[in-house]
Amino acid sequence: MQKAGLKIRVRLLPLEALPERYEILVVPPELQEAAEALQTGARMIVTSRAGAPAAAAELLREIEDGVTLYAEKVRPGEPTITTYRGSEIL
Repeated sequence: MQKAGLKIRVRLLPLEALPERYEILVVPPELQEAAEALQTGARMIVTSRAGAPAAAAELLREIEDGVTLYAEKVRPGEPTITTYRGSEIL
């Protein structure tokens, strides 16, 4: 999403530590049942590591077409916001 120049926050978190609000949840097939049990109402994308690039490209197309989400473009020279948890960039 960063390469696409969109203002979208992407985080890598365990299912047990999801934020209160999010719109899309991407999980591997082996975590699909556990993710569905959360009943969050978020759109779930189930994909393997091999299928992740194609799933991300499809989601990006939907966002750019305004089908799934609305995301603003990053403007040139605009400061970036980086969030850290310990030494890990979120």
